[in-house]
Amino acid sequence: MQGLIEFIGRESEFALLLDRWALARDGEGQAVLLSGEAGIGKSRICQALRERLASESIATILLQGSPYFTSSALYPVVQHLERTAGMAPTDAPAIRAHKLKQLARALPDGYLGCLLRLMGLPDGGRSLPRGASLQEEKTHTLEALVEMLKHLAKIEHVLFLVEDAHWIDPTTDELIGQAAQQIGTARVLLLVTCRPEYAPSRGSAAPLTRHSLSRLSHKQTQALVSAVTQGKTLPDAVLAEIIGKTEGISLFVEELTKTVVQSGMLEDTASGYHLRGPLPQLAIPATLQDSLMARLDRLASAKEVAQFGATIGREFGHRLLADVLQDMPAPRLEAALTDLVRSELVFGAVRLQRPATLSSMRWCATRPTTACSRLVACCGTGKLRRRWSGSTARPSNTNCWPITTRRAATPPRLCGIGRRPGSKRSTARRRTKR
Repeated sequence: MQGLIEFIGRESEFALLLDRWALARDGEGQAVLLSGEAGIGKSRICQALRERLASESIATILLQGSPYFTSSALYPVVQHLERTAGMAPTDAPAIRAHKLKQLARALPDGYLGCLLRLMGLPDGGRSLPRGASLQEEKTHTLEALVEMLKHLAKIEHVLFLVEDAHWIDPTTDELIGQAAQQIGTARVLLLVTCRPEYAPSRGSAAPLTRHSLSRLSHKQTQALVSAVTQGKTLPDAVLAEIIGKTEGISLFVEELTKTVVQSGMLEDTASGYHLRGPLPQLAIPATLQDSLMARLDRLASAKEVAQFGATIGREFGHRLLADVLQDMPAPRLEAALTDLVRSELVFGAVRLQRPATLSSMRWCATRPTTACSRLVACCGTGKLRRRWSGSTARPSNTNCWPITTRRAATPPRLCGIGRRPGSKRSTARRRTKR
């Protein structure tokens, strides 16, 4: 199986995004809201767009929503600033502050102080006037972030991606609304992906394009199956089962096809795949969760590593896994990670060039933002707590450790800025549900 399959069935949507990007490059800021149900292909389109623009000199801003941080004010922004500034988990506060100052050097001192406090760092005396309210702090912080965006757009073209906006916190949602209000003449394409239930917090001064992704047709589903099998044909009965059960959901088509091919019920021949015997009635999983769990069950020892990885989050580092799985020999851990990569459940380890960073893994389909991954994660959470309670080690990256307290990570001094209009208390102070 190949790592990334052919881009199928979304040619018109991709052409639409390229057209909006061309307008944004000419200084006509654009906003696109791309909606669709889970697994329909929203993230795949964003990935294809980033690959297409990789040869251009652009700046990319990525804010990633998460179901675990819906009450954490500006959590996606904090993550973006850490990545962009090159902050490492082991950096001392003074080092982190220096990196942020370099990133935001074009901002006035007042705005810089807001960003330093957002990141939980000393502001160096750049505080707001005495008696300033939390609402004023929030207002200045959002203004600082929008100013950073506008300054960046003067230097280079900007692709501003907001993925899974249905999971973002209210304050980040407000920031996106303010940004959309002010990019009308900026070289910015704001691309927001979301589930159908998401509604933007406010209108956009930039031209707003709304597009809803539809399911794949039978013909497109067959083409996607063929891409996954690298052109090898499947028995008609098996293909019909895949088409019927996936109902045009592209992620389910990919995963179910991989499950069937790896199940052992098919024989790989030069002329295509053939059934080894009669097709059992329940041989093909009926849901995406069943399909992914069936693939995990065949990975034996790698399943335990997958459970811990899914518990940690969307991305999990090699060092953190090694700290938690101290009783697992290093060769066995490496073999398990290799099996997960080969099975295409995770992207392969990538060693970053910045100091003090190690290889990391990223979920493909079974990422913790999907219901299927929560099935995997719930098996690992209890084990993780039991194992961690008897360990003297501590996580190497506390930013990837949401399960220790089950409280959303609220930035210091901003506990009042996660409030939705009309609410009586800050959503940033609420504990996440168990």
